[in-house]
Amino acid sequence: MCLHIVVKDLGLRDALMVLLRMHGFAVLPHADARSFRRSVIAADDTVIVDLDLPHGQATGLIDWCRRNSVAARLIVLTGLTGRAMDVRLREMGSAAILTKPFQAAELLALL
Repeated sequence: MCLHIVVKDLGLRDALMVLLRMHGFAVLPHADARSFRRSVIAADDTVIVDLDLPHGQATGLIDWCRRNSVAARLIVLTGLTGRAMDVRLREMGSAAILTKPFQAAELLALL
C-alpha cells in the first residue's frame, strides 16, 4: 500500500510525508493533479488530496478517479466547512474529509 499525497503547499506536503513515514507508510508526494495522474495507483493505495489545489484541480482529480475506476481510497483535506461541501465530496467518492487544521491522530485513525 502506498499513500499518495497530492498537496500544493510544500510545508504541508513535507509535514505529511514525515508524519506518515514515521508511522511506517510508503509515501509518494505529488505537487499537482497532473503528477498524480501519471503515477501507478494500486487498489489498496490511499490518496490524500488537498482541496486547495489551484484551478479546481482537486475536484477534477476526484472526478477523474471516479471516471477511471480508481479503487484507491480518497481522503480530502479542506479548509472549508459546511454540510453542502461534505455531501458534494462524498457524492464524488471521498472516503473521508478532514478539515484543516487537523490533528495527526485524526489522519492516522483513517489509515
